[in-house]
Amino acid sequence: MAPPSGGPEDKTPPALLSVDPPSGSTEIPQGFSVTFTFSERIDESTIPKGIRVSPALRAPLGMSLKKDELIVTFPQEMQENQTYLISVTRDIFDEHRNRLDRTYQVAFSTGEEISQGNISGAVYSREGVSSFVYLYRADGMDLDSLFFGPPDYFGETDDSGRYSFSFLEPGSYQILALQGGMPPAVLVPDRMPYGVYWQTPIRIRHAQDTVNSVNMKTSREPPPLRVVSAKMETPQRGVIQFTNPVHLSAQEKMKLELLPDMGGETLIPGYLFQYRDGENRIHFRSEEIVAGNIYALTLSGIQDSLGQILSEFTRSLVVPERDTLGPAVVAPEPGETVTLDPGEIPLGIQFSDVVVIDSMQKALAIRDTSQSVLTISRWKNATNVQVMPSGGWLPKMEYQVSLFGNWIASPEGLTLKDSSLVFTVGVNQERGFGGLFGSVDGQYRLNSRVTARTVEKPSISYSTNVNLEGRFAFTKLPAGFWLLRGYQDRDGNSRYTYGRAIPFQPAEPFLVSPDTLEIRANWDLEDVLLEYPRQD
Repeated sequence: MAPPSGGPEDKTPPALLSVDPPSGSTEIPQGFSVTFTFSERIDESTIPKGIRVSPALRAPLGMSLKKDELIVTFPQEMQENQTYLISVTRDIFDEHRNRLDRTYQVAFSTGEEISQGNISGAVYSREGVSSFVYLYRADGMDLDSLFFGPPDYFGETDDSGRYSFSFLEPGSYQILALQGGMPPAVLVPDRMPYGVYWQTPIRIRHAQDTVNSVNMKTSREPPPLRVVSAKMETPQRGVIQFTNPVHLSAQEKMKLELLPDMGGETLIPGYLFQYRDGENRIHFRSEEIVAGNIYALTLSGIQDSLGQILSEFTRSLVVPERDTLGPAVVAPEPGETVTLDPGEIPLGIQFSDVVVIDSMQKALAIRDTSQSVLTISRWKNATNVQVMPSGGWLPKMEYQVSLFGNWIASPEGLTLKDSSLVFTVGVNQERGFGGLFGSVDGQYRLNSRVTARTVEKPSISYSTNVNLEGRFAFTKLPAGFWLLRGYQDRDGNSRYTYGRAIPFQPAEPFLVSPDTLEIRANWDLEDVLLEYPRQD
């Protein structure tokens, strides 16, 4: 004999079943009560922060919970001819700690009429979490100061990212999506991911107006481009770390100089390089640096991936007396299995420094599953070595790439830190290619760009411009499942601009295709239509 197991864990979110009196009731009396009935027993401790009223009341609400019924009582002093909006939010949990399925809004009026305006949309978040949505009355307000104060209305997105504000009065509104904090806490731009809309203001012209598809993307506001640190790692190699990604290949006006503290000619490093996963760092190397000396590093003309330009930077560097470690492999991780597509895409091996190879045949070997030693068709003496077998990687095969450190050294003669390293390369099966052709419709199609991104992980993406007729084309996409997104590139920088809250700058209009598209090998998918949300 044993007690019953209790069945599977309850993960069903509670829902609001009914409201009494019903939402939309008018001429409610002072101090009236409303009863909310839920589908589950509610955790009483979550009620106080889960019920919100707009506009704010002078006295607190009365709340009484009986199992699955919540009675909310308004204070005796209420404004005349006023619509009150009650938000039942996802801060409410049931007794099994399941959150309410979505935010509900109900409205009551002390007057004869109730406003019916509605604003709704979706929030797209990189971080994959729910967002708070703030709505502000913007009639006659300065947009640059509006977000410094608390919102007039606030809600939260559901699990699909959707939100809605109902029972709004005619007027002008401004909207903001953010993550972090607890409503109605104000936005802290440098600490919270947030998003703004691409039109301002949003207008409810009549009592029954509905404005749909007010969509936003959230992102963290990029910090100003600054140097975090600059130091010498070895007597010949140094590193500069930045707050933001800086792509070395895009630095057309970059100037890096080293001036000896003891006097002498200014040095310009002969090598500049980045690691594969280190886009916020630039490494430099010069054979002319003297160990033990002090140099003044001067850097100017560099810009980050957002186009922010670094002011001239100077830092004093102390050069170590000697390097005892020697170069090391930064990527891939030793023992890591690397997956590649078939063909002639080389495997990149990133070293921490410039390396010199005494004998390519002795320094590296490539073997397939039959243990046959293959001829190497690509090898480059630098910081990033690219290798592959002659004929390329064959589909559905596995290879072992071995490095022998005794034959790989820095220019100073220090051999590789590890005497032997082995990487496994797994090759996917042959993938075919297909085409994808379509058009963009809507008032924002001019200067638009479309991005196709794979559903599979790791994700890859391709972007293309939309022509004057609204057409776009991807002539060669790997077979698989793809998602399409588009945006109007108003500033012409070939990337989506999220906008700013303070000082206010609207975001760029964007669209998201709701469908996943399948690309099949040797087939073209045509007449795909993407539409921007229609707004007046």
